[in-house]
Amino acid sequence: MALDKTISGPDAETYRDAAELAIYAINNGLSIGTDVPAQEAALRRSALFLDSSWTWDNDVTDADQSRAFPRNGETTIHKSIGDAQSELAVRVLAGDDIFAIAAGRQIKSETVKVDGAISEAFEYEGGVHGGGAARAFPIVDALVRRWATGLASASGGSSAGSIGINK
Repeated sequence: MALDKTISGPDAETYRDAAELAIYAINNGLSIGTDVPAQEAALRRSALFLDSSWTWDNDVTDADQSRAFPRNGETTIHKSIGDAQSELAVRVLAGDDIFAIAAGRQIKSETVKVDGAISEAFEYEGGVHGGGAARAFPIVDALVRRWATGLASASGGSSAGSIGINK
């Protein structure tokens, strides 16, 4: 299904399309594969994350628009907003759950020991208290910082750390 990237559109799903994502990946030496439907799904997911993880300066251009940008009467999407979405989409295509990482719930490593009793240990990566999306994705934060007024509470602020489970 083709992405709707109509600027200020009420049904817009993304800031960039798969071709623009491919150009970003090539220019930055990143691999995204050739599965266009997977790339489009990653772009949808990354747009949702981008729009919901930061609070933005100024008002949206059109009250009916579905995306957070454009803002303040503008009619274009800034390159850095598109780059931020692309950076997140690359992470999604690599198998990362960007929402879980920002909330500190992505499993970084798992250890299982079987010596009579089963022992499992999980180490989580991602957001740290007060950080969320900004600390989990510093490149993205640097790209959007000019327009962001802060982090949305949904971006996750739980502490990263480890948890052990013995059975």
